[in-house]
Amino acid sequence: MITTSLLWVRRNAVALVALTVAMGGTSYAVTALPKNSVTSRAIAPNAVRSGDVKDGSLLRKDFKAGQLPRGATGAQGAPGRSALTTLRVGETVTGVIGLDTEVAASGGDIRTWASFPIPGTTKPPHVRMDSTPGETECKGGADAPTAPAGFLCVYTLGAVNPQFEANTHQIAYNSNLGFSVVWGPTSSGDTFFYGTYAYTQGD
Repeated sequence: MITTSLLWVRRNAVALVALTVAMGGTSYAVTALPKNSVTSRAIAPNAVRSGDVKDGSLLRKDFKAGQLPRGATGAQGAPGRSALTTLRVGETVTGVIGLDTEVAASGGDIRTWASFPIPGTTKPPHVRMDSTPGETECKGGADAPTAPAGFLCVYTLGAVNPQFEANTHQIAYNSNLGFSVVWGPTSSGDTFFYGTYAYTQGD
């Protein structure tokens, strides 16, 4: 009996090996595949279905034109402001003003100009220079300029020749488009003024 069995195994050895490989070959192939070794060319057409794709992983560019439904049209936005629209009552504009130059002698006047980013409906009826005696309306500062309605407030950051003091610098001209600061050098050489401003449109 044993001899007969051994003889049968010898005669069918090749078939047994083939059967063993066939039964275990699939498991081997799955565990032995290198990472990222399966490419799109190895996937049969239409083999990947919805259940095979992670939800939320596809991008708009992954779809053909017209495949994604168009969303509803949103509400019309408010119209933009025209560059020709003047300041509204209570609206404030801010900015900087300054000049640094050399003068040959003392005397005369030096003037620097600033334009409002949005024109006023009227020129500022009240102007104040920071540190002017009796000035109480301008409550802001050079780093955060403010102005009450109807006021143009200039806040000084620095001045040389002359140093900034009461009445050394003045707001000499103002309109609905801007204003100027004027001062008189007390010596030759460098003269400098720099500050910020705020203008709030009044009634």
